[in-house]
Amino acid sequence: LDPASAVRVERVVRPAASPAPEPFAHFHEPAELIWFTAAHGAVTTEYGTLPIGDGTLLFLPAMTTHDFRLDAGATDWVMVHCDPALGQSDPALRLAVPQAHVPQPEASARMAAAFDWLVALAAAPGRAGDVVALTRLILKELPGAEAPADMTAAGRSFHRLRPALDL
Repeated sequence: LDPASAVRVERVVRPAASPAPEPFAHFHEPAELIWFTAAHGAVTTEYGTLPIGDGTLLFLPAMTTHDFRLDAGATDWVMVHCDPALGQSDPALRLAVPQAHVPQPEASARMAAAFDWLVALAAAPGRAGDVVALTRLILKELPGAEAPADMTAAGRSFHRLRPALDL
């Protein structure tokens, strides 16, 4: 994430002949918000495995170890990296755990339009404030969830080290 920006937006498209991506467990400071227009598979996190399909809205909090296992073939998604401080002033944006949410059809159409708009805004000069505002609105569409009681800070720290320990 560029230090001068709170949000980075990227559309990722793979052609129909694409092989399944290699597994790559990793974590990073920015939180991730992803809209999967066309994809099938799962993402594994320290909290468990979440399914990914067409029309899935995925949220991964900052520093969450995750590994995408996507099927071979065409995929299309919009990935948004967010500064973890983006939602600190708004209790509705303090999302604690990874979540995969499949909106109802009407809401799904709005979500697809919002992500298309987000990609367009991110490409337009001088629209960084609008990108942040729209990202906040999209984040509010997630149902929210509490962190499991057994996932203490120490436990999460160990899970973040796991990819390095497995080498």
